Amino acid sequence: MNSQISTRTGTSAGGCGCGGAHARSGSAFSTGSASSGASVKTRGCGCGGSCAGQYGGSCGCTSAGVAGLSAYVRPRFFGGMLLTEDDLQAIDDYTVAKRRLTNRHMFGPGIVCGLEVDCDPCKPGWLTVAPGYALDCCGNDIVVGCPEKVDALALLSDLRRREGLDCGEPCEDNQRRGYILVVSYAEQPTDPVAPYVQDDCAVGDCDFSRAREGYRFELVCEVQDPDPSLFDRLAECAKDSDRRREDVSKLTKMAQLAKTQHLAHAAEVSGEALAVEVPVVADFGAARAEGIVPATALLGRAAALMSAAEAPDVKLSAIGLTGPRLQAIRNHSRQLAEEFLGSDELNELPEVERQRVTRILNVAKEQQNLGQLSAGQRVWLAEGYEPVEAAGVFTADAETVRASIIRGLEETGRGNCRERREVEQLSIHQFDANSIDVVRDLARSYWSVVARCLCDLANPPCPQCTETRVPLATIEIEGCDVTDVCDLTRQWVVAPRNLNYWVPIIDVLRRLLKDRCCTRDYRKTTDRELDFLQRLWSQALSLVRSPLDSAQYSGLYDALQTPAPQWYHPAPATAAAAAAPAATPAGATEEQRVEALEKKVAELTEQLKKLGGGTP
Repeated sequence: MNSQISTRTGTSAGGCGCGGAHARSGSAFSTGSASSGASVKTRGCGCGGSCAGQYGGSCGCTSAGVAGLSAYVRPRFFGGMLLTEDDLQAIDDYTVAKRRLTNRHMFGPGIVCGLEVDCDPCKPGWLTVAPGYALDCCGNDIVVGCPEKVDALALLSDLRRREGLDCGEPCEDNQRRGYILVVSYAEQPTDPVAPYVQDDCAVGDCDFSRAREGYRFELVCEVQDPDPSLFDRLAECAKDSDRRREDVSKLTKMAQLAKTQHLAHAAEVSGEALAVEVPVVADFGAARAEGIVPATALLGRAAALMSAAEAPDVKLSAIGLTGPRLQAIRNHSRQLAEEFLGSDELNELPEVERQRVTRILNVAKEQQNLGQLSAGQRVWLAEGYEPVEAAGVFTADAETVRASIIRGLEETGRGNCRERREVEQLSIHQFDANSIDVVRDLARSYWSVVARCLCDLANPPCPQCTETRVPLATIEIEGCDVTDVCDLTRQWVVAPRNLNYWVPIIDVLRRLLKDRCCTRDYRKTTDRELDFLQRLWSQALSLVRSPLDSAQYSGLYDALQTPAPQWYHPAPATAAAAAAPAATPAGATEEQRVEALEKKVAELTEQLKKLGGGTP
């Protein structure tokens, strides 16, 4: 059995209308709710399919690949014009196409109303689809005018044939599986009529004079996701990708190198003493625990201080040092450098980074010829780089970041704008005191690309029609029976009437105005508004509260949670258990303990009286 279709229009499919001759196409069609071997036209939309056809116009596809946005030609008539079937068909095509355009771009695909799905109470394996109205992504109207009985097992057999799984009976599969019930637009030509005059254009006995709109039910395993929403695109745009983290890290390093170059240039010109924080003993212990990279940074600063201390024109007090403290820094630096030289951490570093770190460790270990360094060289030693090495790192990172910016400009549609030309003209191969300005320009352009990604989301994109089927519900089938149905997995059409149903703002305002203007309620305005807001809040809570929170279900809830009736108190299993004193709550006072013991004694005394028939 094929997938179920329905073309209820109240019109019988009779003969040709010209004496009962048959249609020349030989297609079979039916007005019932199910058809076997019926020829039904199912339309697609977009670049992957087409809504074009003899019946119902076209949604077309532009060169940019946006479904449904093309030039529309409206027929125009004048006196004395010779009308042909093409002119009359153009009226229908234009009207249908513009209607579909409105449905597709203003409302989108989904369920407008109704079309609830439930298990058939009389036939296991059958479903009942309530009347309703839906739109597909082509903008076609899918109208189910009467309740439909759907044979889920027949649809499952059809799904298996389409997927090429097998042709066996679905009842043989006892596993519980989930499927999606979908409905799609379907139409078929009907009401054949013979041409009034035979000529070169009218060939054959009959031709169809109507296109009957219907629908088709199917079971599928999955449907394509709808177009991404604003939140989906925001999440994608704000996603902290590896490439973005790498770009930000390179920009940060470039800014540090550019600032160091600026300080080194200023130190060479002015000859000022090195302004570096003097490390203490605890700093070396912390760097040892943090790893080789923090330790290298500390050793570079310490070597720069030792170099400044050996300079003939620098006094120790000017850089915050004393003789014993300088000697302690030398000893701790040598010891820390020896620990990391040849360590596994050093060998695991990338080649370029390992060479830089090894050089700093050797300087901190050997501590030779440090007094011969210039003021600018001390600044670079404190940063852990040599000037030539820093220039190479700066240029390589700047090339990477600039390429990322240009790629982002092209992705946001600004690849030919002036901003791209300005980025390409930046002097990134010249590393000097003005390189910090280059970093600022790159960072400003990079931030512009990131912000543009967010700003572009304000413009809604045109819909892409890739899924012409409209999901109705997810169902679970086990053996020959439908075990579960959930019709809240569908997509709703955000129509004005639905908005007023979900968010009844207009009705709320109407009731508020009614209470204010059409009643003789002489209470204070604040009291009346509080009563109104309280009722509104109660209605809103009813949407999210569990039914078990209602007072009418509290008894049922307690009965389900309590393992035994409240009157049931099982007797102690042994006499020892019966004689055991009652447990008192933790933290009870002395008076509460005495009261519990007296109560237990009274109970035991009463039991002894019953057993002995008198006073114990």
